[in-house]
Amino acid sequence: MVVKASLLEELGSFQGLMFDIEKYLNRINLDYFYVDRQEAETNFSYKQIIPYVLLNYRDKFLCYLRGELTNEGRLKGNYSLGIGGHVNDKDENLFESSIDAAKKRELSEEISIKTKYTDHTIALINDDSNPVGRVHLGIISVLKLNEKKVLKKEKSINKINFISIEEMKTNIDKYESWSKIIIKDIGKISDYL
Repeated sequence: MVVKASLLEELGSFQGLMFDIEKYLNRINLDYFYVDRQEAETNFSYKQIIPYVLLNYRDKFLCYLRGELTNEGRLKGNYSLGIGGHVNDKDENLFESSIDAAKKRELSEEISIKTKYTDHTIALINDDSNPVGRVHLGIISVLKLNEKKVLKKEKSINKINFISIEEMKTNIDKYESWSKIIIKDIGKISDYL
């Protein structure tokens, strides 16, 4: 699933997080289309829509290391706060948005959540400072967990752990770019929970 990158210019370009998300999501839901993954990864005229889910338990967030088997080789060896991935045409259904269906699919493929939670879609994330970011637009959701019960399923997810904001900030250089942006603005994200 992609939208034209020019849509961001039309609605208001931004770098980093955008908490005023309704006008963007409304247009994404009207203007998205599908292209071949290889084309989407290399063509800067598209923005791939990525559900990007943070897991929160009290004052800690889930963190993991992207291993050798990650599908996005450009992120290998970086720590991440987000679970998520691409929206595919197979995510289309009559009962929910493709983005919500893809979010559920990605979560079920990558981790197992063994507790109840509430789901909050709170922001968009854009990073045009690098080739990976230039072709992706993230929709950030936070799952607020009742208990710290999450297991990894995906082999590319390593060293899974819940860590404090202070610990994230201490090691910020070890994170992928979207996670770095989130860490810098984690206070704003926490305000929405």
